[in-house]
Amino acid sequence: MIIQSIYAENFRRYSKLSIENIPIQGIITVDGDNEAGKSTISDALCFALFGRTFLIEPKNVHKLVNWTAAYCVTTINFRKSGLYYSLTRNCDKSGHMSAQLLDNNKQVIADSVDSVAQKLYAILGYDYDTFADSFYLMQKELTAPNNDSIKNMVGINQYYRLIEECLGSNQEIEQQLQQLQPQLTQHTHAIEAIRLDETWLPDLVESREVLENLTNNKQKYLHLLEQTTRAYPQDQVPYRKILPRYTLFNTLANLLLPTMIMIWLFWTGLEFFPQLLAQLPFKLPDNSNVAALNGGLAVALSYATCLFYSWWLDGKVITPLKRKAQEMRRILEGALQHARQTDEAIPSRVKSMLITTAQTVNLLPKAARNKISNRQFIKKICHYHYSVAEAKELLKDIQHALVRQRNHISYHHGILNDAIDTEMERTHRAGILRKEHTQIKQHIQRHQRHRKVNEYSIKLLETAAQQFLQQFNHVITQSASQMLPSFTNGRYSQVKIDEQLNVSIYADQIAAFIDFDEASSGTQRQVMLSLRFAMSEQLAINKDNKRQFILLDEPFAFFDQKRTTETLLALSEVSEVVNQVWVFSQEFPKDIEVAKAIHCTTNSTQLYT
Repeated sequence: MIIQSIYAENFRRYSKLSIENIPIQGIITVDGDNEAGKSTISDALCFALFGRTFLIEPKNVHKLVNWTAAYCVTTINFRKSGLYYSLTRNCDKSGHMSAQLLDNNKQVIADSVDSVAQKLYAILGYDYDTFADSFYLMQKELTAPNNDSIKNMVGINQYYRLIEECLGSNQEIEQQLQQLQPQLTQHTHAIEAIRLDETWLPDLVESREVLENLTNNKQKYLHLLEQTTRAYPQDQVPYRKILPRYTLFNTLANLLLPTMIMIWLFWTGLEFFPQLLAQLPFKLPDNSNVAALNGGLAVALSYATCLFYSWWLDGKVITPLKRKAQEMRRILEGALQHARQTDEAIPSRVKSMLITTAQTVNLLPKAARNKISNRQFIKKICHYHYSVAEAKELLKDIQHALVRQRNHISYHHGILNDAIDTEMERTHRAGILRKEHTQIKQHIQRHQRHRKVNEYSIKLLETAAQQFLQQFNHVITQSASQMLPSFTNGRYSQVKIDEQLNVSIYADQIAAFIDFDEASSGTQRQVMLSLRFAMSEQLAINKDNKRQFILLDEPFAFFDQKRTTETLLALSEVSEVVNQVWVFSQEFPKDIEVAKAIHCTTNSTQLYT
């Protein structure tokens, strides 16, 4: 950055200030007595750039307004990387500021204090603190550059900003972990306190399904037994009434069949083989063949009548009743099976919870159990051997047993429903706790991973920053060591910056490095001149400034005439980058040649040059 012109109105002691045609290279001297306005020029430049001066902070900028005016205006024209800019900043007595940045075509780049500050930082690459620690050496404040300025000079300020962000992030992570870890422990204890058995709820549900199936089956057979109880009298009476006739005619048919066969054989012998019958010991009547034919026909007719009638009884009455008997047999077998069926399918620990499960077969009366346990029971009842009263009594006993079993199961079913509801609530509560536990654990793991990434990032950034700092230190040491001997008359020859960004200088007399604060005030001034110049050069290079100005306020206060002359001559040639050197002093050697000389007087409030 090279200053091309400075304009000011009502700024401090000057009502008008105009410095034009500023050379881009060489020594620019500003001389004059005390209170002549030398510092006003540097303050005008500093205020235009950053809205403050070395001594006046932003909250007190109203003090920069000339005591006879209501406002002040400063304008500087400068060049950076071949581009031209015009920066104007105003301030009134109340301290209200405005700013505007224009490009070479007078186009507005930024038109507010904040936007100008942001845009100017983007153009220059540094802020006021870095500027004051590098390009602006004031006699009133002789301190080592602060760490932030040195970081900016080295070009590692972004590295350390990221390091600080990582450190701040890790602090937040630690706070969050301190909050999450007790929550994780609390949820772990809460889950353990529930003591949830993952197999208990499935066992309860399975047991309920078993009881529901038993209840449904018993209800089904109760309905079928009720139908059987109503149907048995309707079937038993006709069956018992028709069965003797069917048996009689069926028996007669079975007897008439061989009789008919014998008669027809006898008739056949008479008719076709009379010589064989003539050998019989007795003599047959003459009409035996006719009598045999008539007898055969009569027996055949009787056989056919008995066979047809028994067939008709079987088809119309006996067979339907037998089919009903078979259905009744199936119902009775199923009912008896369920009357004897227990809840063996229920898991044993569920049975223990239910305390007692009655053996359902014992719910039958003793007399009924004795009859029912007899293997002939089903056969007898299916053949309608039991009377209607006996059958009804036995069927009612089975029904009562099934009803008592159903009621018993319903009671257990209610217990299971309550247990399932309780277990589902416990499972739901455990599920919520486990979900929250998993989420908290995931948060912790994510924070821990983030912390590791931050720690690794910090390590990488610190390593990279140290490498840049070592390179910067090497460059600064070389550059400052070329200037320092002439400034200190050979007493100090080297300067360096350690890893903690502390400045130290090499004292040739003791052949060792000493801290900057250990040197005398005069030596500090001499060291600061070489150090600032070297740092300014490196900062300009890091910020891509091919040409850079520097302000030196009374840099030779502790120099003799000869050393002042030698230093002035050296300043104009020591750097190809920092080559516009502004030097402020009460007086300069008369035989020195400079690029531009500005003389300030105490008897004028206007300066034009």
